[in-house]
Amino acid sequence: PKAVVETETTRPSRALDGRRPKGGKVRICLKKISFLFLLTILAVLNLLQSPTIHFDSEHTAEAVHSNGACSGFNGILHISRGDAEGAAGTIFFLFVLNQLLYAEEYNLIPWIHLNNASYHVYDEVVHGIDEYMTIHPAEWKKPSWHRFHDPEMNMTFAYPGVPRKDIDVTKSLTVYGNGVWSSYFEPVSRYSPEDESCQKLPLVRLSYSQIIPGLHLHTPYALRAWRYRGMSSILRKDELTYDEWFRPIRRRGSLAAKRYIRFLPYLHKLAQAANPSSRCMAVHIRHSDKANRRKKIPLRKFLPYIDAYSELVPSGNIFVATDSSLVIEQLRNSSQVIFQGDVIRSNNTTAVFRMHAHHDTNVQVLVDILAMSRCQVILHGLSAVSEASLYLQPQLYSINLEVGEGIEMEVFRNRIMNA
Repeated sequence: PKAVVETETTRPSRALDGRRPKGGKVRICLKKISFLFLLTILAVLNLLQSPTIHFDSEHTAEAVHSNGACSGFNGILHISRGDAEGAAGTIFFLFVLNQLLYAEEYNLIPWIHLNNASYHVYDEVVHGIDEYMTIHPAEWKKPSWHRFHDPEMNMTFAYPGVPRKDIDVTKSLTVYGNGVWSSYFEPVSRYSPEDESCQKLPLVRLSYSQIIPGLHLHTPYALRAWRYRGMSSILRKDELTYDEWFRPIRRRGSLAAKRYIRFLPYLHKLAQAANPSSRCMAVHIRHSDKANRRKKIPLRKFLPYIDAYSELVPSGNIFVATDSSLVIEQLRNSSQVIFQGDVIRSNNTTAVFRMHAHHDTNVQVLVDILAMSRCQVILHGLSAVSEASLYLQPQLYSINLEVGEGIEMEVFRNRIMNA
């Protein structure tokens, strides 16, 4: 005989075999109960595993659960642009990193999705123009202004401060293309517009004037590639040598790059192919459109160091990163000189990013930055590209030939021999 369990019911109902139970009691086989119970458990598990977050036909983020990506943050910083004229080194390693430092200052989770405002790095074909998604922030905030007075210049300067509520914006935000950054780097945070913990936070964006001059020129903790025109004397610190002035900036830049700069694998492979050396000296020569009161350093100033390195390290390579085809022509006969092949270079003062597709020139610059960072010594002038390599490799020994007179040859030789 089968074991059964009886349950009381308030009204007669048909038993599982179709017969009406006697005395209002339902006799249910334990095997059937176990089977139904198993089906229920499987159904619940299926519901838990089913995706409940989706983009609708217009790519509008809708969330019904949270992975906690934005938990603990005060808001979301949307990094949407740099300045209008910056190229890859400047946009990625100064303007983006400075906004990431701002996000840290005010406990904001960063989200990089660049638009086409920084048009020297934006490539319509590669980065796209189609609508990517629309998000609906809980609220919008814009940074207030933090002001300080420079008594020496008798001027007041301002840079972005605490985010405040902004009521002068539309409710939704639509972004287009792939955001540029994702073509070259991994994401800088776990931010997801699908995550409910992110949708509960206010969205913060800096205005153009807060990016430049505010952040770029006047923020005390910002990264800079040289002393810019328009800076406060408090930040210029003209009493310091450039080496002294650069030291804390490069330290901040190195720490920021370690936290946020993660190149995509294809760029590492290209850099490895361009500079496979384990021992090398990097030489960065910018000759085409060098501006902003910087000097174009003639090749003859680099040659004594190149010759000395060749003599002291006959097995080492000299990796040359340059935008000038004329420089390559003068150096290509040296057996130790290596450089990227099949890239666009200029033979006059026209900038490379004005001559070719921007994605290609972005890749060219980023590969040069990575390849130079593999070396032990770098000869260079004032440039965001050189500084980017120094951020990536803080042990890279810098010899700046644009400021001062470089270093004495005996000091250079001793440094190379002990490297």
